[in-house]
Amino acid sequence: MLNHNENVLIKIETKNDNQIVDARELHTFLEVGRDYTSWIKGRIKEYGFVENEDFEVFTKTGENLSGGRPSKEYAIKLDMGKELAMVERSEKGRVIRKHFIAVEKEFRKLEWHGLPTIVIKGKVYVNYKPALRVVGFSARSGAVYLRKKRHPHLFTLMYGHNWITVDYADLLIEQMKVRQMSLKFEETKQRVLNAKGGEYDN
Repeated sequence: MLNHNENVLIKIETKNDNQIVDARELHTFLEVGRDYTSWIKGRIKEYGFVENEDFEVFTKTGENLSGGRPSKEYAIKLDMGKELAMVERSEKGRVIRKHFIAVEKEFRKLEWHGLPTIVIKGKVYVNYKPALRVVGFSARSGAVYLRKKRHPHLFTLMYGHNWITVDYADLLIEQMKVRQMSLKFEETKQRVLNAKGGEYDN
């Protein structure tokens, strides 16, 4: 798992489930040989990046001590950042692109159906009770005991709470789908029986 204290090459923020990079910081890191404004506008035009899909534009005020106009800034998605790094064809471009890819992979491990996860010895875990609420199963203590007894290798105790592997959580979702289908079948069968007033034909 990445040590996010090392995530200092370029600041990466999360906004609306997207990872965002400040294009000016990327420009500085890449040590591009032309000014920032010409570079970002040129790259947007050259590679067909789309505003509000690949990037957002905003103005930054309060940092210009000479009293000039507010600066125009670009918040770019990580995919755009990776492409901008790649087309520079430089060692720093390769370094930051690999960093973006590593952070992106790690980010994908951070949530399961909107719930935070933890990584222990290469396994990804999600908090047991909130996961069951997502699935729709009972979180009664008796049910916890039985599941832990059957699958002890899929549980761990952390921060005073039970956690289960995300693979097991996915399996519980599939089990719930099967249960719902079975209940729906029985309901349909009962309606047919009531309508016929007789036996159900298999």
